[in-house]
Amino acid sequence: MAQQISFKNHLRKLNELMQGGPVILYVGTDCNIGNFPVLAGKPWSRIYTYRQDEGLPMQFHKDARQVRTVTSYEEIRRDPRALDKRNPMLIYLAGTKPLPADCDPDAEDDFDRNQEQLVQTIPAIMKNTFSTLLLVGYQADSEKDLSAKTLYSVLRNLGDRSVYFYGADERTLNNKYIKTLIDREIAVAFTEDLGAELQAYAVEMDDENFDEGANFAAFSPADQRYTFFANKRVCQAEKSLFYNFGGIGTLLTVGTLSYPPISNNMMSLYFYDFLKNSPSSPQWYGYMSRNGFSIRRDFESKLMKVVEADLERRRDSDDTKPIVLCGQTGSGKSIALANLTYQIFQQREYPVIYMTNPDLDFSPSTEACNALCALLENLEEQGAERVLVIWDCSVYNLHKRSSIQQLLLSCANRGRKVTVVASAMEQTKAEELRKSYHLIDAPILLTSNERKALKRLVVEKGKLHDVQVQKWMDSNQDDDNLLSLLYSLLYWIHTPLERGLRQEIRKSVDDINEEIGQIQLTDLPKRQLTAIEQAFAEKGIFSQRDEKRSEDLEAWREELQENLVFFWNCLAVSSQFKLHMPTTMAMRLLKASDRDYQRLCQEKIFNAPCLLHVEDNDEYNTGEYYVAFRTPAEARMFLNSSHIDEKAQGCIVARLIDMLGDETNPYFSNEIFFLEQLIRLIGPNSDVSRVIDNSAAYRQGYPDIIKALQDLRIEEPRIVEPILVNQELTYVREYYGSNKQLPEVSIQRLEPEITFARELLEILRNRKSAEITATPGLINSITVESIFCEEYLQKAYALISPEKAGPSTIICSFNEQFNSLLEVINTEPRNSYAYTCLLRCFELCYQDGAVDSMTKLRYLSQILEIVEEVDASIPEVSCNSYYQSARQAFNKLFDQATGSHKVDEYFERLLELGSASGVHLRAHLMLNEAGIDLSKPLAPAARAACCDILALLETPSYAGIISRSSACQYMRLRLKWLYYNQYPIFYENREQQRTAMTREQWGQILNICCDFVENVLQKNTSRIFYENTIYYLTALSYAQLEEYDQAMSAFRSIEEANFNRKGRTWIWHILCDEHRQPKAVFSGVLNKQYYNDKKKSGKLYVDQINSLVYYRDLSVIGKAAPSGTVTDLCVGTSYIGFSVIAKNQLKRWDDHGIS
Repeated sequence: MAQQISFKNHLRKLNELMQGGPVILYVGTDCNIGNFPVLAGKPWSRIYTYRQDEGLPMQFHKDARQVRTVTSYEEIRRDPRALDKRNPMLIYLAGTKPLPADCDPDAEDDFDRNQEQLVQTIPAIMKNTFSTLLLVGYQADSEKDLSAKTLYSVLRNLGDRSVYFYGADERTLNNKYIKTLIDREIAVAFTEDLGAELQAYAVEMDDENFDEGANFAAFSPADQRYTFFANKRVCQAEKSLFYNFGGIGTLLTVGTLSYPPISNNMMSLYFYDFLKNSPSSPQWYGYMSRNGFSIRRDFESKLMKVVEADLERRRDSDDTKPIVLCGQTGSGKSIALANLTYQIFQQREYPVIYMTNPDLDFSPSTEACNALCALLENLEEQGAERVLVIWDCSVYNLHKRSSIQQLLLSCANRGRKVTVVASAMEQTKAEELRKSYHLIDAPILLTSNERKALKRLVVEKGKLHDVQVQKWMDSNQDDDNLLSLLYSLLYWIHTPLERGLRQEIRKSVDDINEEIGQIQLTDLPKRQLTAIEQAFAEKGIFSQRDEKRSEDLEAWREELQENLVFFWNCLAVSSQFKLHMPTTMAMRLLKASDRDYQRLCQEKIFNAPCLLHVEDNDEYNTGEYYVAFRTPAEARMFLNSSHIDEKAQGCIVARLIDMLGDETNPYFSNEIFFLEQLIRLIGPNSDVSRVIDNSAAYRQGYPDIIKALQDLRIEEPRIVEPILVNQELTYVREYYGSNKQLPEVSIQRLEPEITFARELLEILRNRKSAEITATPGLINSITVESIFCEEYLQKAYALISPEKAGPSTIICSFNEQFNSLLEVINTEPRNSYAYTCLLRCFELCYQDGAVDSMTKLRYLSQILEIVEEVDASIPEVSCNSYYQSARQAFNKLFDQATGSHKVDEYFERLLELGSASGVHLRAHLMLNEAGIDLSKPLAPAARAACCDILALLETPSYAGIISRSSACQYMRLRLKWLYYNQYPIFYENREQQRTAMTREQWGQILNICCDFVENVLQKNTSRIFYENTIYYLTALSYAQLEEYDQAMSAFRSIEEANFNRKGRTWIWHILCDEHRQPKAVFSGVLNKQYYNDKKKSGKLYVDQINSLVYYRDLSVIGKAAPSGTVTDLCVGTSYIGFSVIAKNQLKRWDDHGIS
């Protein structure tokens, strides 16, 4: 007879159940959840109910969790957060209110259909997800609840013990549908009330599960999770912001670092786990002084000094560069950054944020940017003067990826004071990068001192005899590579009879395969009976289901051994890029659909020593689990030992695409995201140096990947995922559009891709399908890729005779391409590929004999305006290698187009056609001839030429045309400023610049700005690059003319989302007289009401401006307390308004520039 289940034991295991996979709650009509806060507070992945109670969501709300109310099936479809413990869905199966008695038949039919669809989401969400359903307060005979028949129909095909009934009365237990579920072992029933039992058991459970860290014993368990330090003060993070950021990164808190002491006999085990797991995630316990597991590299002291110096900079300084730790895989970057994180936290001066996801997007207004900046603002309100943000993103190519710069720029533009530390692979052309980054090298080879330190660490923490360790060191005396030393150490400790990590991995895999082949019926989970089931069985009412038949197990076992080969191969291909495979996808590869078999896979395979099974233990994780090889190095060793070359890897990826699951899988979006990352990293535009170096070999597998992607959207069930279509376009363009293909082949392959891309873009832009959606950024990406394909197609047509090919009906005109790309640029000004595509398409346009010369010159002028602004204010684009290549080609075209007085030839004709392009190009040529650089000081010898160019731009007969030309107006503004002031508007991107212009000259600057606003900005529906700069200069001009109300009105026109320039909050200019002397004529009154004691900043009322004006710190206005009056103040301007500074706090200026 099977063993009975004690309900108390069941409660003890309930927390394990909650951590073992997603758990779904069904609230029956007989349950008042408000009486059971412990039950309501559990981390439910989803909640269902038949109750029509609009107050129910509030019972589940917590500081860290907001419940999403759902009444319509359409709200659930393809939701990327299908199972989300942070924001679980509460699904009302019967709506929140009864249908009116007099509702029409159509409304009633819609209601029934919607209810049926909602009910069917229960088995759909539980399929292949390890989900468990708990039902509380359900009575089978209640007319106010879901019928037992309906419940049976949706649960009947679920796996064993995936459903639990609580508080089941006798009528429910005797109901034939419920009894059948129990009899088939799908469900387990208890008479005990889960809510009441949990409530009574809560104290005992809390006592059992709470481990208080010895270092932080003063903090209560509830506070530890949110407690951080700033300026030696104990602070509490806002809980909602803390959890909103939880899916992006970690704010280190007392709770994060609270670990119990490790006993002496467990020390070596923890040490080996630290070495094994650190490459994948930080093991914070290892950095505690009492443990000291981290391997300290010599470069870490330099890293610490650089970081501390940056953190201790004056608070009013925003001029900072990201600090990037560069080195090969295995050089100890991750351990060094985690140790840096821990050490800074322990100083209790600065809050520390730690992130690892390399694909985070910190562009303005993105989810990651908003969550990070909101948390940073809260930390500053708590008293943080600066925050250390550490991003272990391991960027492969800093020349191509600007994500680290974008992180710092977005924070700075919102006024957040951060020090950014990131990681990157070893970089080529490092000297060029040092202009934008503070690079610190992490060499892969150990010094002699580092080897000695490593030996001492292994002896002390590994609890090994000195002689043993010396033997290991001697066997590796010629190896100073940290990665191979560490892995040989782990291998030597765990498998002393083997000689090499590759053999260990291979052996581990072989052992698992062999163990799978020996699985017996006894290995399946034992059948247990509850007390109720036991009672039924004794009365003969209940009959235990037969054990699984041997032949079924044998068939699955044989199939599994075949599938294991492909599983290992897929896992190794993805793990070499540090990608973790969703467990749902892994289960499908193993064909483990039965719940018991899934548990066996988890036990026998996913827990293998060479694998990492990621289970996020955060109470509010999103519910998905991942599996991967323990490290990328081990994955590559497996691939090498299995003789899987680059082409074979492409075939494996293609087959993985073919096996993509159906869209009803709640983790479908995770699988899509995983696949997209894998396809991108192995593809033609990969940033991975290993893929770039072996591009020809990887290229051989691209046709298989292309076919798989095309079949995915063409063949039933036709899965159209825009993020995968984007990769398909890239692959087709790079493989079939290259010069290695016959032009006829290129045309044949490219044309259908372009056609499909346009159809998809039409659907996405006009939202014609609820099933196919994409973010604006993805739509932009597909747009650019599509136009890139047109460029390659145009080149292919040029290689064959028109008679043979005929005219292309697919390629858009350059005007259409230009407008599409300009729309992308306007919404994503840092999208370097859009600029590159624009320049390359213009090159083809210029070479097209069918396009007349004047049209070419017009486009030349427009593009010149764009690239000049990029070069001046968007460094992350101007430094991009692809853009630089296209820019050089454009420069040659410019010289070719403007040489031999060609501009003069068309000058008058362009004016007659109402185009200012001729004026702009002629002025640009005159600038080049005079050697005038608008971003550098004006040489005295060039002043006459400057006058001549201004005369051209201010010719009365051209005034109407020029006033509507943004290119001419902006050039005129910059040139006028340079002529009057000698220094450019934003000289060397320095703060507190001083000007030397008279009131009359400022009036002329203001007139140009107002003319620009009226005739360009207000009449142009698309955004202009330097729109915010025009408003800023308008405000500055008004302020110099002492028209402060008008200045503040101009400041309000500046939009953060459109800000491209570095330093949104920088004080760019100081109000000065015509002799470049600051106007120290301002005075104000301080009021404690407008002072933020935590930030040490505030506002004071400035008499002359008649308004409150910001000051960064009391010290910059020469005050010790926020009270009294202040005189001899200077006023500075930033893109967010006025700031006041005491004259003696200004930066020094001399005739040679800003010091």
